[in-house]
Amino acid sequence: MTAPGPDGPPVARFASVTRDRLREALLDAAAEVVREQGTARARMADVASRAGVSRQTLYQHYGSRDALVRALLLRETAGFLEAVDDAVAGHADDAQAAVAAAFEVFLRAAADDTLVKAMMAQDGELAGLLAQHGPPLLDAARRRLETCFQRTWPAGDPVDGRLVAECVVRLAMSYLTLPSGAPELTGQAVARILGPFVLAATGTGHR
Repeated sequence: MTAPGPDGPPVARFASVTRDRLREALLDAAAEVVREQGTARARMADVASRAGVSRQTLYQHYGSRDALVRALLLRETAGFLEAVDDAVAGHADDAQAAVAAAFEVFLRAAADDTLVKAMMAQDGELAGLLAQHGPPLLDAARRRLETCFQRTWPAGDPVDGRLVAECVVRLAMSYLTLPSGAPELTGQAVARILGPFVLAATGTGHR
């Protein structure tokens, strides 16, 4: 008899992995449809057809069209934040430069992303989506950046770190929907404004 693993019996683990893979495949299909049609015209039936499943299966995993779009946006945001994590870690000796690099990496990755481009091509669509699904996106991004700061600068004040993460995320979303210049220049400007507080919040102001 096979002993249960750390995540439960083998059958349960297999079912979980299968479910996760299907959910990812559904998001891949949704991304393809949105790239071609835009979010406003994308239908659940189109996504199900592209994924090769029934609409019932799609609704079982994502109970509504809004839930599917939100999950897609969260996945895209998570991908951008991986690059942000690397940028911050690469500037651990200079917190102000880390903020500039993180801002630049996020805006550049978003600008190059084909899904974001498709949403921006539709007049006002991206801004509308962020307004509708903003709270969970902002919260996920803020928590990810806050954790990144704590890991990189453990001596920093966690309350101030959370405030910095909140400000950076909100500014990034604003500049994403209404870009005002090259990502590197925007990152440098934001870091210059937030610099003194960032240095104090991370406990690196004495350097």
